[in-house]
Amino acid sequence: MASITWLEADRLKNRLDAVYYHPSFLSNEDRLLQSNVDILPLKVFVKEGRRAIYFSTQTLEAEEADNTWVPFLTADDFGADGFFIDLNSRRRVSPEFADKYPKGELRENEILVKVKGPNQVTAYNSNEPSKRVLVSGTIWGALVRIEKIDPQYLVTALSCPYAAIARSRLRTNTNVEFLAPDDLLNLELPIPDAKVQAYIGNKVRLAERLRERSQKVWLELRDKMQKCFRGKPKPPQNKFSKVPSNKLTGNRLESEFYTPLVLWADEEIKGTPWKYQPLSQLTHRIKDGPGGWGVSTGDYVNYGIPVVRAVNLIDGECDLSDCVFISPKKHKELIRHRAAKGSVLLSVRGTIGRAAVFESEDFEEASLNAAVVTIDCKDEILPHYLAEFLNTEIGKIQSNRIANGAVQLNMNLTETGSNLIVVAPKDFQEEISTLRQQRLLFKALSYKLIIAAKLLVEALIEGKLSEADLKAAQEGLEQGDSTLDRAILARLTRKGIDYSNEPPLFPDLDALYTALANLDANQDLDTADSGNGQAAKVYPLTRSSIPLASEATLDAYASTEEVPG
Repeated sequence: MASITWLEADRLKNRLDAVYYHPSFLSNEDRLLQSNVDILPLKVFVKEGRRAIYFSTQTLEAEEADNTWVPFLTADDFGADGFFIDLNSRRRVSPEFADKYPKGELRENEILVKVKGPNQVTAYNSNEPSKRVLVSGTIWGALVRIEKIDPQYLVTALSCPYAAIARSRLRTNTNVEFLAPDDLLNLELPIPDAKVQAYIGNKVRLAERLRERSQKVWLELRDKMQKCFRGKPKPPQNKFSKVPSNKLTGNRLESEFYTPLVLWADEEIKGTPWKYQPLSQLTHRIKDGPGGWGVSTGDYVNYGIPVVRAVNLIDGECDLSDCVFISPKKHKELIRHRAAKGSVLLSVRGTIGRAAVFESEDFEEASLNAAVVTIDCKDEILPHYLAEFLNTEIGKIQSNRIANGAVQLNMNLTETGSNLIVVAPKDFQEEISTLRQQRLLFKALSYKLIIAAKLLVEALIEGKLSEADLKAAQEGLEQGDSTLDRAILARLTRKGIDYSNEPPLFPDLDALYTALANLDANQDLDTADSGNGQAAKVYPLTRSSIPLASEATLDAYASTEEVPG
């Protein structure tokens, strides 16, 4: 249905497309204009903007490329919400290709904004990379004027709900969504007092530290889990191989079942210094979700009992932020397919072998779709240890070997139960379980601190928090007093500040402060990891270093350059 909006002439800008003046965009703009926070365009705080243009780009997956190839940074290497960068990028380009495009190299103190394609996120690189990294042409970058703004605050301001809507308004969409860098430079942002910026920016820096700690624990877990296996190196992947007759089974004759890699994984498990058993002997119950007869899209409701799908099993955890729901009544009909807290979830269709333990702050149980099984462990095996075992490289190779299917791989319940599991001593299982829970806690708290930072910017815009509130909290933290900080964080819900009937963003604030206290005592904010293995920097700002809107002169700020190399 068409709609008509009456607009005052002074609201018209250089855009004539009607969508640009949609009421939702206008009301979002009004929110900022009516706030009590200073407003300045992005161009005041950046310089030397550029977007590299490449020709005939050919990339390889990192695992396939020679170690001389150059990382090619795309938005896939940002965190899910941006903010962080993994310089060990998923894609690589040849050194010869990179030599042609020196102006495409990642720079120290560079803010990066994806401007082409969906999911246009923002991140920041503080230090000179220890190796050459090329930045994708879908990403615009600029150097941050760190004497004028806290860079982590700038990333937050560009990522908060206000900015997400404002950036969406600026996009043009013919074949591919595109945000012109010059439009981005003119995007108006809320610019509070320097100490307020530090308060919000420090939330991001703490999130970086927790994320880095989570990654270190993951590496420790990966190394410790090697004790479960024989310990011989992987064989080379040859196009042809011979299989001894004693390795053949009567019911599987496809060649993929006998590659050197899968036979190596099988021997790694069977050569364990400990015992191993089929999964079916270590569990009370292995149950999948109902088939197409059980749940249809018509059974989905806005809120109720979550339905776990394979896409919800991400990085070793069950992420319900993007799940579907069924009603409690429908769940009762499907009660045989329920997953309870503490059960292990495993993907068995499509993408095989993703495992997680079902633990939720909001739900005691969940339903499943047909692509996921729930596993109830006997006392002999701990759920977190089992999930970690299934998520090892060898565990995934085994699961994918067992799976079959011409069009889509899948494991039925019998096949799932045939996975061999190394039954480590209980003290080792407990050690793995503790480390795994620590990793997931650090990761979850990091994610929540990012959400908190964005919600704090929104609260400033909406007037639910004043600059004085946040400045006082920051000054308290500088004096070692977290009272005001706790009071502010306690008011945050997942939707914003002071939302009634909404669960708190931090149900257990003590867990957050304990995790922060347990970070390395000698790793202060000014040595926080930047996400690329190097120390992040802290930016001492004063109120006088941030220009007021009436004082800003905009002619000195460089516009964007598109550089072919």
